[in-house]
Amino acid sequence: MNEVVQALIAAAVAAIPVIAGVAVRLLRAWSDAQVAKIQNDDLRVRVQLAKDAVFDGVDQAAQELRPKLEAAAADGELTDEEKTELREAAKAAGRNAFSAAWWVKLRDDLGLDDDAAFDNWLDTLVESGVVRLKRFQ
Repeated sequence: MNEVVQALIAAAVAAIPVIAGVAVRLLRAWSDAQVAKIQNDDLRVRVQLAKDAVFDGVDQAAQELRPKLEAAAADGELTDEEKTELREAAKAAGRNAFSAAWWVKLRDDLGLDDDAAFDNWLDTLVESGVVRLKRFQ
């Protein structure tokens, strides 16, 4: 029986470095995940701020251009030119909420390499804002 206990103790002692190595790797992975979460949370907050700014821009553009849009839509449909005017007014109002440097940093952090890709992303936000506006009118 002593031999069994000694064998178990020897096996446990031999396993200590392995267990310690696994624990260190798990701790490092957890730490890296926490750093990534903080960075992702920061980006998530900035994306939400951008969405809110663009949605507010859609609301503002709709209010400012309402008489013109109502007259233009008398036939029931806006022309592409009128839609472009509304989209550009909404983007401009949204962009005014933050500095140009803030928008450039957001573009870079999103991994969008050029202004065209970022404008497409903003256009998508504007379209979402228009859908939201129509839904709640």
